[in-house]
Amino acid sequence: YKESCYMDLDRCAYKDCENRCNSHQGHIHLPADRAEYLWVEQNVMKHNAWYWMGIFCSVPGGVDINNFYTPSGEDMREIQKKLQVRMHPNQVVDEHNRPCARTHQEQ
Repeated sequence: YKESCYMDLDRCAYKDCENRCNSHQGHIHLPADRAEYLWVEQNVMKHNAWYWMGIFCSVPGGVDINNFYTPSGEDMREIQKKLQVRMHPNQVVDEHNRPCARTHQEQ
């Protein structure tokens, strides 16, 4: 998608997925807009499973995507304007116990 390569790494713990992405010189998925997210969801996510997103940490913890952070320092408020997503019920992101957002693909 727009000169980016995506892989479905099957199910793995976050750190394992991150290491596998790094071994392919890649990153955990952080879509820039809704079109990219939908393309990846429809063409790459092959399992009825949770997928890690490149969205980390929220202070305060919660479900407001505008409060989330990215490893690259991009402003989630700006990304959310183009992404237009919401958190799945009970998928809270915080700075300690649940520091990474996930998305779910249903087949």
